[in-house]
Amino acid sequence: MQKSFIEANYNKNDILAKMIMNVHGVHTYCYQAEKIAEVPAETDHYMSLNTLMYRERKIRRDQEHVRCLKFLYMDLDTYHTGYSNHQILMNLEENYFNRSIPVPSYVVSSGRGLYLLWRIDEHVNALPRWKTVQEYLYSQLKEFGADRSVVTDCARVFRIPGSVNKKSGQVVEIIRDYKRKYTLYEIRQEFMPDPILAVRSKINERFIPYETGKKFLVSRIRDLKYLLLHHRDQEEAFRENILFLYRYYYLCVYGDSDAGLKATLKLNQQLKNPLSEKEVMEATKSAQKYFEEGCSFRMTNETMKEFLDLSEQEMAEMPSLAVKERRKEHKRRENHKAYVKRLKNAGKDTKSVQIYQRRRMVYKLLTYGFSPTEIGQRLGISRATCYADLKVVKKVMRALKTPMAYRQSEHWERVYKELFPIPEEKELDFFDADLIELVSGRNGPEYHYKS
Repeated sequence: MQKSFIEANYNKNDILAKMIMNVHGVHTYCYQAEKIAEVPAETDHYMSLNTLMYRERKIRRDQEHVRCLKFLYMDLDTYHTGYSNHQILMNLEENYFNRSIPVPSYVVSSGRGLYLLWRIDEHVNALPRWKTVQEYLYSQLKEFGADRSVVTDCARVFRIPGSVNKKSGQVVEIIRDYKRKYTLYEIRQEFMPDPILAVRSKINERFIPYETGKKFLVSRIRDLKYLLLHHRDQEEAFRENILFLYRYYYLCVYGDSDAGLKATLKLNQQLKNPLSEKEVMEATKSAQKYFEEGCSFRMTNETMKEFLDLSEQEMAEMPSLAVKERRKEHKRRENHKAYVKRLKNAGKDTKSVQIYQRRRMVYKLLTYGFSPTEIGQRLGISRATCYADLKVVKKVMRALKTPMAYRQSEHWERVYKELFPIPEEKELDFFDADLIELVSGRNGPEYHYKS
């Protein structure tokens, strides 16, 4: 496994760092790739993935001595997530690969976690772009336990396939070999859209992070690619229409006619049942015409649904079709924030907080032996409101072992919020002076005010 991996990705004279951890300490050596391939890897043997070179007759495993960038990589510490390697890999294959991140060239089981490796071949001068792509990959994978320390370390060492992880006793092995090779340019163009540009509202001068312009088109490109590869890789599945839209949107984003055609042909070749090159060029040539003539080819969600005969499941897996819903949700949240701010400036509580306070009073008065009629009179609420509150309060009381107001304040708040969550977080004092006035002159358990 070690030998085949090295021979497939390095020239025999490439220099790599090999690190060995044992009882005597940590030792790092630099060898030609062919020599590392010949020596079987043992327990806790590591190697650098990017090649090194001599500078002033010296060589070390650091950024200054990196010669060529052979891989992008992510180290996923999956044992921190609570999920197995198999579960996380299934999630990545279904929801991330070829959508938000490129399909890795290799997926390696490190004995406890996973390595994701993307094969590239870039000069060391491309290091700033390499780091940018590394940062992007980390941002997409950090929920799966991605190790932050590997992001900018271009001389990082990883466990050699075929070696043994001493911590788990498992062999490091390649579990997926997708045989992919990329350039940094391809990854940045296809998976890393321009930063979201905030759109300033002329009405209230607030910044609204809507997906507009180029970012929206990049999202459309991604969705079309996912739709074609995962749902439409068969005859009579509107493949020509999908490739037409893919080529048109690609031209709109990048403006390169040759690159647009190459990207469309490349996407077609990824299908298990691809169209012929002539069919692809014939079906998508009008996209070039629309672009060159400056004609706007606008397509609403409903039109696209009919044009591609999309099912509800397919639409649900295409985020670019849900922009309208996201805008509505954003507007709803903004309106609610404005509503809460107006109440705060007026010194008022929201409706949910008012109801919460009233039901606390109903609960307290009920524990002091007041009847429903008396509770309604003292709180100034109608009979229907009083009985509706009592129904809620009794449900909470059944969840309490000892329904005593002055002993169960913390339990009341906890149980009430579990049963009836309050949208607005607010510090609520369970014991207050209002209750003393309400129960004054009433025979009942002694009331101890707590500040």
